[in-house]
This record gives sequence, structure tokens and C-alpha cells, in this order.
Amino acid sequence: MTRVRDRTEDFKDAVRHTAASLGYNEQENIGTLEQFIIKHRKDYVDLHQTTEQERDSTEHEVELTSLLDSVQQTETKMVEMSALNHLMSTHVLKQAQQIELLYEQNVIFLVNLGLKRSTKSVNVI
Repeated sequence: MTRVRDRTEDFKDAVRHTAASLGYNEQENIGTLEQFIIKHRKDYVDLHQTTEQERDSTEHEVELTSLLDSVQQTETKMVEMSALNHLMSTHVLKQAQQIELLYEQNVIFLVNLGLKRSTKSVNVI
């Protein structure tokens, strides 16, 4: 065990020596770290507030998901109603065409009937 500690201490000494030779200063690094912590304090200190905001956000997400489901169901119903409306319009158009045809056939029939009657009355006279 002593040998492992010695190597660990040797490693630490080597790191300190290399850091010092490269111009790193522990006090400056600690100061920089403190500035970072102060700057980003809200990210670390306001965990309770963040948790509350996350809970609110989750509740809103659930509400929005529910609204999205409702909107999708409404959209599906609207598409179905549109298809039924198109089908109904098609049938009404076909019926209108059939009524027009029946009307034309009836006019032709009445014209022919009138001609036959007038021919019969001319023959009788």
C-alpha cells in the first residue's frame, strides 16, 4: 500500500510541477472557479424553483397533449363530414340530372300525345 501512495504522491507532484511550468496558478484557477459558480449560481441554487417550473411545465405538457388529442379527433370528424358532404352532393347532382331527364322525357311525351290527339281530331273532322 505504501508503494501505491508513493506513486500517487509522485503523480500529484509531477502534475503540480507541469502545471506550474505551463503557467497555471492554483489561486487563479480557484478564483476563476468561484467566478463561474457566482455567475451560474442560479443554475445550482434554484433547484427547488427549477423543479417547480418543471412540474408546471409537465402539467402544461399534459394539458397540451390532451388538447392536441381533442383537435385531432375534431379534425378526423371534420374530414369524415367533408367526405359525407361530398357523397351527398354527388347523389343530389345525380338526382337533379335524373329529374331533368324525366322532365325532358315528359315534355316529349306530352308533345307527342298532343300531336296524336290533334291528328285524331283532324281525322275525325
